[in-house]
Amino acid sequence: MGVGFAEAAVPGPRAIIRAEQVRRHLNLPRVPAFSRDALSAAGIDDAALADIRAILESYQHTNALALVCLSVFLARFEGDEFARASAPAANRYERISAPGHRAALPRLVPITEMPPATARLVHELNGFGEDSDLTLVASMYRHLSHWPAYLALVRTLLVPLHESGELKFLVAEARKIGEKHGRELAVDVPTTSRLPEVEPVLAAVRRFVRHPIARMTGVCSLVRKATMDLAVVEPAAPAK
Repeated sequence: MGVGFAEAAVPGPRAIIRAEQVRRHLNLPRVPAFSRDALSAAGIDDAALADIRAILESYQHTNALALVCLSVFLARFEGDEFARASAPAANRYERISAPGHRAALPRLVPITEMPPATARLVHELNGFGEDSDLTLVASMYRHLSHWPAYLALVRTLLVPLHESGELKFLVAEARKIGEKHGRELAVDVPTTSRLPEVEPVLAAVRRFVRHPIARMTGVCSLVRKATMDLAVVEPAAPAK
């Protein structure tokens, strides 16, 4: 985070376990699976589908981990948590390391380089489930913008959940789960003294966690589920 008073950050194994708990226990609304025929008709061949799935897997991993770790960071340095927490020996903790193998992601396309219709679609998707801050565009949609037709399918998947309020409920649940894990792990994070200039950092992290991270933790899980478990459409029986 670039903040001198935070030393070893989060207890690595515990944060990883908590992130997995987020993935498993988030109460996702039911969504239909995409069919292979629908993806094929949209121009998504096997190679494109493999790339899309790799992107979703990467965000499925990092979103939940960021939700937990950054919630710990906030809980550790905000309010009474900072005053109560002690500074245990640093050798009790491990830094979180990246998995041994993770697929390389495609280029992150700037909004200004997208065709206008794709840029508008990305901005629309970014608003699904958001309650107040639309200016931080989730990078997952920018990575997926290499396949605009796939984003169009994602829009069709998410619109009913956005209009019903289910996505906003999911985001609120993700925030609560992150805050809970943050409070429980924060007291074990070693620190030195809090610096007065940290507030702008806390404000930036707080905004990032409460909006794109909390939102995309749930949304990515939904889109991933619809994309990983493809529906098989049986051909209609011939008329007799």
